[in-house]
Amino acid sequence: MDNSQIRQVKVNSVAYKTICTHAYTSENEEIAGLLAGEVSSDRNWHIKLAIPLARLFKAKDRVEISDNQLIETMQMVQTEGLKMNMPKLRIVGWYHSHPHISVWPSHVDLQTQATYQLMDRDFIGLIVSVFSRTQNSDIPEISELCAFQDDKRAGVYYTVEILEDFNNTINGFNQLNTIPRLLLQEANTDLPISDNSVDKDQYPISQGSQVLNKVDDDFVIREYDALYKMLSKNYVSGCVLLPMRNIYQKWVLSLRDQVENLKLRLEQTN
Repeated sequence: MDNSQIRQVKVNSVAYKTICTHAYTSENEEIAGLLAGEVSSDRNWHIKLAIPLARLFKAKDRVEISDNQLIETMQMVQTEGLKMNMPKLRIVGWYHSHPHISVWPSHVDLQTQATYQLMDRDFIGLIVSVFSRTQNSDIPEISELCAFQDDKRAGVYYTVEILEDFNNTINGFNQLNTIPRLLLQEANTDLPISDNSVDKDQYPISQGSQVLNKVDDDFVIREYDALYKMLSKNYVSGCVLLPMRNIYQKWVLSLRDQVENLKLRLEQTN
């Protein structure tokens, strides 16, 4: 692969906020979504939308999205691109999180990326490393953002720039607002213990009670699933509000700094 093929990956600021908010909703498992944008003639990416997607399963070291979701999202982006007067808008990559670990892609990430590149050689991967904590603060910080492609199971990396794009803000926030609904969807369908997966040694009804041992297994499973869903929904409420608050606080502070810098420059010119 010619490293000069892609010089830079430019990410719309609202798309960046969507990726970070989505990543902060899951501290113990990876999340994933797709990236919509354009590829310029000089091989630079411009990511305009980040589209969060439901996971096929939850795991701390890998994540997968279904082929059906990929196809449906491609069709949706094509339709939205025409509405936005952006006929070249298409799916150009995917993103996922690395909670508590480094930003660099694993061999599984590179395998997944290689598969996507068979479909589209311009496909890019984006990884956000989250839930790293500094020595002076207990607040999780976004440590790094990595853009990469695969070249014979070796990573090829590109610089990432975050851009303000006020013309695309509304469409970006529409994707950001899908995250709570997506998490509730996962909570409603996520059944960690099913009829075929109950390990009675790991989840004994009772070690010493003959009465509890006679409780119907199906009833226990149904009650467990109902409780799990309720706790998951409560978790969704908490884990979405906190990261969104942190991100918007940082955004406001950044905008204030920009305003102060502009004021200073105006004073100097006068």
